[in-house]
Amino acid sequence: IRPWRNGEKFQPFGMKGHVLVSDYLNQKGVAAALKSKIVVLESNNKIAAILGIEVANWCRIEQHTQGVWIIHPFPEQSQE
Repeated sequence: IRPWRNGEKFQPFGMKGHVLVSDYLNQKGVAAALKSKIVVLESNNKIAAILGIEVANWCRIEQHTQGVWIIHPFPEQSQE
C-alpha cells in the first residue's frame, strides 16, 4: 500500500485499456485537495486497486479465483 505516483497508469475494472490514475481520479470527481491522500494497492509492480475507489480489471473475481482479500480502510465500528 503506497501513495499513487504522477504518470502511473492502471486498468479500471471492466475497461480494456489503461488510463492515467490522475485522469481517472478527475473522472471520478475526486477533489484536488484529496488526491494527495489517495493510496494504491500494488502487486507485482502493478496497481491492483485505488483503495476505496476502484479495483483493477486484472484483479476481478472469476470462476477459477481461489482466494479473495477484503480490505477495509477503517476498522469496523461495533453496532451496539
